[in-house]
Amino acid sequence: MTHVHTNVVRHGSLIAAVGAIATVGAMLYCFPSGAPLGWLTALAVVGACTLALARHLCGASTANSMIIITAWTVLGVGFAVNSWWFTTAADASAQCPALLNDDAATVWQRMAEYRLGLAAGDVRSFGYAIVLCHIIPTWVPQLQAIILLNIACTLVSIVLIGAAAQRALAPGTPQADGTSAPHTARNIAGWAMAAMAINGYFMSSGVIIIKDAWSVLLMAVLIFVLADGRRSIVACRPARALIVPGIVLAADLGLCMLIRPQMLIFMALALGVWMVALPRSYRQWMLLLSAAAIGLYMYASSANLSGQLIRDGEDINFFMHYNPDRLNAYSLISPAYSNLDIPEKIVRLPFSLAVQFFTPLPMGFTRHIAFGPSTILAHVSYPWYAVGGLFLFFCFFCFRGAPSALKAMAIFAILAWVATAYPTGGTVSRYCLPWLPAVVAPAAWVVAAGRWRSKAFAIWAGAFTATVAIALVVIAVFVNHYSPQGWGG
Repeated sequence: MTHVHTNVVRHGSLIAAVGAIATVGAMLYCFPSGAPLGWLTALAVVGACTLALARHLCGASTANSMIIITAWTVLGVGFAVNSWWFTTAADASAQCPALLNDDAATVWQRMAEYRLGLAAGDVRSFGYAIVLCHIIPTWVPQLQAIILLNIACTLVSIVLIGAAAQRALAPGTPQADGTSAPHTARNIAGWAMAAMAINGYFMSSGVIIIKDAWSVLLMAVLIFVLADGRRSIVACRPARALIVPGIVLAADLGLCMLIRPQMLIFMALALGVWMVALPRSYRQWMLLLSAAAIGLYMYASSANLSGQLIRDGEDINFFMHYNPDRLNAYSLISPAYSNLDIPEKIVRLPFSLAVQFFTPLPMGFTRHIAFGPSTILAHVSYPWYAVGGLFLFFCFFCFRGAPSALKAMAIFAILAWVATAYPTGGTVSRYCLPWLPAVVAPAAWVVAAGRWRSKAFAIWAGAFTATVAIALVVIAVFVNHYSPQGWGG
């Protein structure tokens, strides 16, 4: 019977993969932007490599495979539609696309300038372009290649955070309450991967020309390396077992210095917080690594590779000057946020955190269409609210008895979330995408460990759902009346 069940499961995964390829292939033909068969093959290779990586890091699992196949299908459809939108639909080409948003146009311009040897002056704006130019050959259609790399980053991030969650409570690793949870460890990877994949904002960033997908990957690599290194330490493996994770961590920090140097401070914060999950004898190494990350950030700043940590009021002022209707509703509640003193910003921090949590709002689905039609998915925020609710339940009701590695992730996520909301007033929620890997693992543990079956969770779920529903109604009234174009995002 077991053999028969295994064959049925294997055939189910194969059928799902064939269906996914057929769906993406049909979309590539319906929304032409180049050689559909060639790009379908490239997408299939990325998907197959991701499945192999998941099998290697998380073990063979039909559920994990289905999650990856589903995520790959969504990203493949986004690839087809967005590529068509920037080329054929705009009467343009892959080598000279019609990029309607400033972020994508800037990346494209920086790549062209770097290839022409004009990358001088403000070096910090060329980091992402330099990485892309060294990966993508000049003879490959640049537009689709950039999106394909983002898709690969997105899928690998999903796998890495599933593997990190699994290593946070690997079989035989004691939890904070002294018990071990092999069953939970086997299932938490799938729940964490699913929590990542259902986040529309995160998935949307994987098929547009923006470096958020890379930023999430950099943080996912960091969290995975820390979780994997901790497992080696707890299992008393030889010191050489930490050599490869150390090399990967060094490469991750170096790549971060090029792509988003401002994140190095947050990586230093993560390394510092991770000390709570390690034996006392290893904590000094975390301090050294944290200091190294800060040193890299200081070097990047002195070498003009890095700008502000976060562009605080600059974003708000830009929106209000060039698009005055966009933040009318927000400004009624929090006027002139960028001009507030530090104590006033601290007092308004709960409101800023709430704004950051709720955006992108589940309304105005076409407001970011300039980034590509797939950004409609970014406004499907309800799955994110569910994951956020699980994370908050973990923090309020499960923190004391949770594994120390998950505690470290939760502490970092909270600190990073606050540090992001404080300067921006919560209006630029995409700055929080890199912290998503630290959120989903604790949220997944609530489900994998069965804590959702408790009476406390039932009460929490009801109260949280009612609060979110009421808040969304109030937000809809304000936004529709005062800011038809929405706020922030």
